[in-house]
Amino acid sequence: MYRDADLHLATNRLLLLYQDSDDEQIIFIKDLSDTTLAQINDPYGQGPRWSPDGQKFAYFGNGRLYIHRTSDAQRIRTIEMPDHQAGFCEWSPSGESLIFSAYNTTTNMKHPPNIYEYDFADESITQVTDNQDVDRFPKWNHAGTHIACHRSYQDNDQYLTQIAVVSLQQQQHERVLSKQDGFSQRISLNCWSPDDSQLIVTEYCKDVSRLLIYEVATGEIVWTGEETAAVDGCFDPYTGRVIAATKNTLSVYELPSQTPIAQLDLTRFAPVKTTLCGLVLFFAPDAETIYFLGWDFRFYRWQIHHGCEVFIDQHESIRRDTVFQRADYSFRASDGLDIPVQRYLPAQTNGRAIIFLEGGPHEAINPDSAIVAQLLAAGYEVIRPAYRGCGGYGDDHADANRQECGRADVRDVVECGIDWRQRFNKPDVPLAVSGFSYGGYLTFLALAHPDAVWTCGITFWGATMVPPLHQAAGLPSDPDQHRLALEERSPVKQAHRIHFPLLILHGDRDTTAKTDEVTLIRDRVRASNMPCRLVVFEGETHGLYGARPKMYAEMFAFLDEHMG
Repeated sequence: MYRDADLHLATNRLLLLYQDSDDEQIIFIKDLSDTTLAQINDPYGQGPRWSPDGQKFAYFGNGRLYIHRTSDAQRIRTIEMPDHQAGFCEWSPSGESLIFSAYNTTTNMKHPPNIYEYDFADESITQVTDNQDVDRFPKWNHAGTHIACHRSYQDNDQYLTQIAVVSLQQQQHERVLSKQDGFSQRISLNCWSPDDSQLIVTEYCKDVSRLLIYEVATGEIVWTGEETAAVDGCFDPYTGRVIAATKNTLSVYELPSQTPIAQLDLTRFAPVKTTLCGLVLFFAPDAETIYFLGWDFRFYRWQIHHGCEVFIDQHESIRRDTVFQRADYSFRASDGLDIPVQRYLPAQTNGRAIIFLEGGPHEAINPDSAIVAQLLAAGYEVIRPAYRGCGGYGDDHADANRQECGRADVRDVVECGIDWRQRFNKPDVPLAVSGFSYGGYLTFLALAHPDAVWTCGITFWGATMVPPLHQAAGLPSDPDQHRLALEERSPVKQAHRIHFPLLILHGDRDTTAKTDEVTLIRDRVRASNMPCRLVVFEGETHGLYGARPKMYAEMFAFLDEHMG
């Protein structure tokens, strides 16, 4: 499936980031007839971006930035900051520098990301923002004098985000855009108007969002879009028109009118895909054509007065009904909250089952998880509870873990296992619990829970604490209760309570869990006379993207050994 893209219309070339069901990841260079001109096989590759002249392209992965030549797709430069992990890079309009975000890897995530600029001429790196807030996803203005970026606040119990506008010519000169209380903001590529005087921003809270246009010089709101459930927007850099994308429509507005001059019914096609950097959507200079990647992983061309068509289809098509059947249900947690569960039944079962927990908090369950695909292909039934705090089931459910991270959501996981055994009359069927990132954090604690009914457990790049960016919202605000929660909800502190076999899969450059922390967990589990295997993959960061074949081999060997 295609996960991200960038389009360079002057050379009629596309960069398409592709990931298949076996976790192979490729950056394709294609022309607009879908002919592959070259490809980069890189398990870490993310966020491909053309240089302004189309002669080079950049992407990030495994904490580094990479530059390739277009003509032969050869890597010509690797940008690495000592003791930092870098990502989300964007070319300056001149092509002479890159802007990106990076965070220090030596402070256990206590020092959040800031924005940096890399200069190609002298290979220098300049820090652009320097604060204790979380600055990410920078976007250049057209003149190359300012950037806009997301700024989130670690000490805010709602983890709200605002947009900061930062001058690159006047050090530390910045403006943070105003917003409604309780709302957050986000931006996409092409958030700057063609003359750089305005910024288009999505302001959102729960199920309400709207587009706002700010005058950059004054911070004044000069245009307000209609409220809707979810909307993202950008400017057409050639015409200055506003583009608004909802789940069901893609609309084009002439300013200052709020009446669309063209509107596409996306229910006939697919919603426009978004990444952490916003809409994957591009413009032709003819004021007529818009290109976008859909959530069905197809690339579309919309001629706004003549119709829309698929012009690059999925790289592969999977018949899901030949791989698994999905049967959703819900159970009522002990405190009365309904917990949705996605149940995946393999085409041929091996008589074993595994609970698989999404990362997060607040992430939605990904139906295309490569790990889940591997388990289903091997015959495992996969149970995927949307524990409180998961996205995809409404804002109230996503907010239900407020001050309860590492406690109530752990109980949801344990009760899901108990309910599954009772609901389907499977008291003796081998049942593992597993999860990645924050789901791995929950797995550690679910294995230590006194009511646990597991056979064994696996953590994939599991965190060893509630992420610092979520602690203000996820842990109690009272100082004494906060300190107590840090101990009671710590996998390291609770590891002696784990009485099930455990496999820990960890990258030595991962900053959500230090190697000495997972080593201590292993030693404490073993001290309870329980098998615990720790596999540390050298050079790997969060995600273990370069170690997937070895990771799967370890996973299946462990499951075969402990699930009979």
